[in-house]
Amino acid sequence: MDFAGFSSLSNTFDPQKNLELTEVAMTQQPYLMFDLNHSLYGIAADFVQEIFFLPALTDLAESEPDVAGILSLRGEILTVIDLNQRMGKPHHPFTLNHSVIVVNWQNHRLGIIVNQVHGVLAIVTGK
Repeated sequence: MDFAGFSSLSNTFDPQKNLELTEVAMTQQPYLMFDLNHSLYGIAADFVQEIFFLPALTDLAESEPDVAGILSLRGEILTVIDLNQRMGKPHHPFTLNHSVIVVNWQNHRLGIIVNQVHGVLAIVTGK
């Protein structure tokens, strides 16, 4: 077995030249993990305000196809979307076992319907 290539690579390694490889900051970002039609997804936990089981929704006439309805959340009207439809997938009937994740993104609050919430997972990201 010839290790000449290995030794020549190790002789040319210069820590000063390759310093940028060791300065990658590794951080942990919490993500709320959830199921949507047998697929696992995550959303940055910083955007999540609350989670609850799907209540009865009020239909909104002439709304976009992905709007499942609206609800009153402590006196504030919250639009709830069907994430399947928003992602271009077929609509599936909702059950009381589904959950609503209330997210706040760019100063807009909305609810997204998901099949099941699993919890928060810290995912390592490099920045």
